[in-house]
Amino acid sequence: MAHLGFYLCMLGLLLSGYSIWASWLSISTNRLSWQLSSHRAIVVSCVSIVSASFILWFLLWQRDYSVAYIAKNSSADLPAFYTITAFWSSLEGSHLFWSLILAIICVICIHQIPHQLRALGAYIHLFLSAVMVWMYLLLVSYSDPFAMQLPAPTRGAGMNALLQNPYMAIHPPLLFLGYTTLVVPYVYSMAALCYGTVGAGWIRLMRQWSLVAWMFLTVGIALGGRWAYVELGWGGYWAWDPVENSSFIPWLLTTALLHGCALQHKMGRLVKVNIALSILAFFFSFFGTFLTRSGIVVSVHSFAQSDIGKVYVVFLAVLFGLSLIIYLLRKDQLIISHGDRKEVSWRLSRELMMVGGIFLLVVLAAVVSLGTLYPIVSEMISGVKVNVQAPYFNTFAPWFGAALAGLMAFGALLRYHSSRIWLRPKSLVVMTLVSGVCALMFAGVSGVYDSGGFRFAIQLVGTTLVFFTASCQLVDLVQRARPFGRSLKESEDGGVSALRLFVSRNLTYLGGAVAHGGFLLALLGFLGNYSGMETTLKMAEGQRVSFAGYTFEYLGLDQIQQDNATLMRAVVSVRSHNDPSSLMDILTPARSQYPTKKELLHEVDIHSRLWQDLYLVLADLPRTEGGPVAVKVYINPLVKLVWLSVVLMLLGAVMAFFGRLRMKS
Repeated sequence: MAHLGFYLCMLGLLLSGYSIWASWLSISTNRLSWQLSSHRAIVVSCVSIVSASFILWFLLWQRDYSVAYIAKNSSADLPAFYTITAFWSSLEGSHLFWSLILAIICVICIHQIPHQLRALGAYIHLFLSAVMVWMYLLLVSYSDPFAMQLPAPTRGAGMNALLQNPYMAIHPPLLFLGYTTLVVPYVYSMAALCYGTVGAGWIRLMRQWSLVAWMFLTVGIALGGRWAYVELGWGGYWAWDPVENSSFIPWLLTTALLHGCALQHKMGRLVKVNIALSILAFFFSFFGTFLTRSGIVVSVHSFAQSDIGKVYVVFLAVLFGLSLIIYLLRKDQLIISHGDRKEVSWRLSRELMMVGGIFLLVVLAAVVSLGTLYPIVSEMISGVKVNVQAPYFNTFAPWFGAALAGLMAFGALLRYHSSRIWLRPKSLVVMTLVSGVCALMFAGVSGVYDSGGFRFAIQLVGTTLVFFTASCQLVDLVQRARPFGRSLKESEDGGVSALRLFVSRNLTYLGGAVAHGGFLLALLGFLGNYSGMETTLKMAEGQRVSFAGYTFEYLGLDQIQQDNATLMRAVVSVRSHNDPSSLMDILTPARSQYPTKKELLHEVDIHSRLWQDLYLVLADLPRTEGGPVAVKVYINPLVKLVWLSVVLMLLGAVMAFFGRLRMKS
């Protein structure tokens, strides 16, 4: 069956190569029959990769250790759930899984080409097939998941223990979905450049697919942060790690692309910018894979290093080089055939705020890219690898966040084609004062006052800006809903029909407003990190220690078996310092031992409230029986707001997606 799986991957490669040839013949001869042949080849290649994937899953389930990948990533003690997720736990399997998702996305893409874009069809098939050829070529060469080893070992090495976590089981597939979905805006952009025409159907599909990619990337990155928070035991969820950055850069570029597509749909402008953004977003999705797989950077996320790095550099150079050449040669020959190119006010207007936001997102992506690539560049120039740490990124990121919030605020107060702020100056003053009061109240309730001094000043200014931006967004929503106010009052059903009419006509706008609200909520959560506290408590059994308004009592050490791991847990009771008689929670931070790993791993425990997380890590086990333990305590303010912000952003994106579908219908 392993041989069959390999031959199915080889079949996918051959069919994708044929699809390139058939697409080229369709372009050169202008015959639809060749395009249909290319279409069928892509579909059959997808079937072959789906079949190969099921074979690998079957072999994993059978624990066939004659397959090297299964011997390296599975073992008899591995729980059933992680036996399934072992499919994408290392290089070869994750590459097959990525190829599987890519093949399915490609089939959906070619079946979704609307009638008005049939002229682009052959070009779309050509570029999709080229990407598939690259992925399948790696499957049968550098990352063959069906490579065998004989004689077969009697036991497997087991999955990386850090990956045996529900968040890490879901995080990679969602990121892969985001990365692969970016292929659709890319191929539509390249097809438009080659054919020379951009129409209404083109921008509609660009917006639709970019939004889907953005949703997957957003949730995937958030789940990766959650995994780091609960699994690594360092008290945080984002460390500006190179591999974290490699997923963040495509997210920034896709966010810029979404706003650029919205402006193009509204104004008929920024076509070349959007094409460039789609190329960059797709390029950096593969660049992140290069960082993860090559081992060229040090990262806790680099679970799948190999010698694939050199061939990946060649692919990245070819991908970027060819795309850049086609872009430079064809961008000035594009014909825009959808709607009228409306005049844009570049002095002060809503479109200027959107362009400013796009510019900031691209610059932030460049800043993150520079910090991520600097170790590679420094090693090439001086022979010494200089790693860029979190302080570099933290120096820039808050200013970009504040600038984006400010642009959102003024964008809500402006209208298209107009440089006049429609709100009265007195109202702006009142909104600013109210925002300041809300910021002070928020600081008091959330405990941000605990930071004090300069940190508190930064938090207060940032929080005031967030509340001011939220008020501007709310005022803009009220202004848009005002025409429906009269029908709302006069409606016989209590305004239900009028409200339904308003939502149906403005679902895309409402989705954007909710997503922007999620972004602002995330900014509030990030601001809370400025007042985080931490300490290490050494406690003997029965001893009570107070810290940051909590009283901790060490009740003893126990040992339990959880799936295939043995956990040594410190049982710690938590009480409020003001009311020691009232028990808040029993937390059990632990160290885990897996059969296939000698090192002890952290298993944190968290008491989560709306305003702060109480985060406990078992730093050190007792040296002697009955001896004291060392428990590291983190007080993490407003972390829950970060997770809630992801829910809001995803909800807004789903609303906007269905709003676009409703407009299409």
